[in-house]
Amino acid sequence: MGNVEANQVVKSDPAVPESNVSAAGLDEQVILNYLKQLNSLVLIRMLNPLIIASQQHRGASTVLLQGNDSFRPKVNALQGEIRKRILALKTINREYGQIIPERALLEIELEWEALVKEWSTDTVITNFDFHSHFIEKLLGFMWEITQKADYFFTPVQTVGNRDLQLDGSGVPFISPRRGGQPGSARIKKNDHHAVVTIVIHDIPELIETMAKIRGLATHTTVIGHCDKDHHSRLSALIVDMNHQKEKLIKALRPLQHYMLSGMPALVDTLLHEHKLNHLLDMVNREIIGRNEIGVESHEVFNFVTEIIDIYSTVIEQGITLIQH
Repeated sequence: MGNVEANQVVKSDPAVPESNVSAAGLDEQVILNYLKQLNSLVLIRMLNPLIIASQQHRGASTVLLQGNDSFRPKVNALQGEIRKRILALKTINREYGQIIPERALLEIELEWEALVKEWSTDTVITNFDFHSHFIEKLLGFMWEITQKADYFFTPVQTVGNRDLQLDGSGVPFISPRRGGQPGSARIKKNDHHAVVTIVIHDIPELIETMAKIRGLATHTTVIGHCDKDHHSRLSALIVDMNHQKEKLIKALRPLQHYMLSGMPALVDTLLHEHKLNHLLDMVNREIIGRNEIGVESHEVFNFVTEIIDIYSTVIEQGITLIQH
């Protein structure tokens, strides 16, 4: 790709104002890195719903294995969805130059097919652990792509020692003067790094912990009591979730308002932190250690899914913010 052709590609992207591209004096390597970052974000955006669907399949299949047949339609639908998402991910990844090693995605595809073939004959815990191993690989892809794409850059350096500004619309632009325009705010390096980590590592990690709680807690409601193994696992997950929640809140405190405004779902989620607290309270009081559980399985599954969906929206908004 020559400099002229590459510049045309960059100019076609709405996140980069045309008038600023030539002013930045970007060379070909910078442009190619920029395109790689955009392509990587596409793959990350595709991985997120694949992970969410896999987590739902883990929870629903766990309940179905215990004999609650009302979850069968959901399991069947999720299997078809996940298969299609893996195929789409493989296709786009190949077109984008195999940002994820093709062999790694082939292993993911084969692992999923083996899981679908064997899950109905597994024990509940074996099924749960196989799913968790599969999901951990997908989460690993998200973070590995992020590190390879080098989103942890200093914005000022990337645009040729010019300031990245936000004009109030949330869309960055390159200011030719260090002072910027009145009312604009410079993007701080620490803010940028924090947003990338929060969106692509911390929140997916928290979602996975909630999804594990959903699967195990829903299963205990079906069997009607909490045995020693589930007691131990759920207790450990509650500790993990508390730690991850506090880490997320701590990471958000120093962020400037213009960063948080790019993820309105996150602000809404934090304002409704009582939902997380209610989940923790419900598991602690009504499930862990109880010989008789009165909570309905669908009530637990749907409540946790509602919380996860909110945080998944935060990831989508965060990816858009990182793209800008």
